[in-house]
Amino acid sequence: MQWEPRTFSQSILGLFGKKLLTYPMPTVALINGHAYAGGLFVSLLHDYRFQNPTRGYLCLNEVHFGAWLPAPMASIVKQKVANPAAVRDLITAGRRFDAKEALSAGIIDATGGIEVALKFIEDRSLVKLGQTKVYASLKEEIYKETLKTLESHEENEKERLGRLQERDDMEKVRSARVGAWEKTHGGSKL
Repeated sequence: MQWEPRTFSQSILGLFGKKLLTYPMPTVALINGHAYAGGLFVSLLHDYRFQNPTRGYLCLNEVHFGAWLPAPMASIVKQKVANPAAVRDLITAGRRFDAKEALSAGIIDATGGIEVALKFIEDRSLVKLGQTKVYASLKEEIYKETLKTLESHEENEKERLGRLQERDDMEKVRSARVGAWEKTHGGSKL
């Protein structure tokens, strides 16, 4: 079987993403260094995020190497990062956030290491909350739109590919018109 990015993306997003997003107890991501692209995405699937304050950046760098962001990933970012400017900067600028900036932008919940995370878990009684029978159902309700996007990922990708093909076709038509005009008018005067 030949590896394709969409095949990998669908398996990770569809299986791991849904499982982690709706895990029946609180989940905590401890980010010890860089979390780029898929690493940041996995941390966003958690309920809470803690980042090392002295090293590492958070970044969705797909824009820098020409990869599109699958709809489920975009949905997760929009649901988990409350600051619209941070969402824009993550997705369309590939901005790198250090821990201080990530905290200010609402990407992470706190800076610190394992001690801070354990204190947070204890202070919020997260273990006890995870013992309730309704935790997964509550998370399914909160993330209903994202879960629908995960389930319809293949259909969304076909739509996106269709739109990309339309744009490419339109660009070819525009280029042909410009070429024809330059041929009849002796080129551009710029």
